Amino acid sequence: MITDFLSEPALEGDAFVVAPDGSRAGLVWQSRCAAYFREIVAPQEGRWGVWAVGLPLSMTTVEEARSYLAALLPQLRPQWELRQSRERHG
Repeated sequence: MITDFLSEPALEGDAFVVAPDGSRAGLVWQSRCAAYFREIVAPQEGRWGVWAVGLPLSMTTVEEARSYLAALLPQLRPQWELRQSRERHG
């Protein structure tokens, strides 16, 4: 997390995830809202995009943040895998 939601409650903020190969994706997140997932910055060298994401989950504790990110994995993983495939096949 980039946004310190633990010190000061926040319904939105910035974060990043690190893939198994060390590459990153940025997240512009929103909590306690309708679910959405969309690309806002295309992949670049070393970063497989920046994604605007929203979930109806709260994010006020570390455990809630883990649950939030776990809920995003089914959407994030295919984006990373697509990037890996494109890099391997040119």
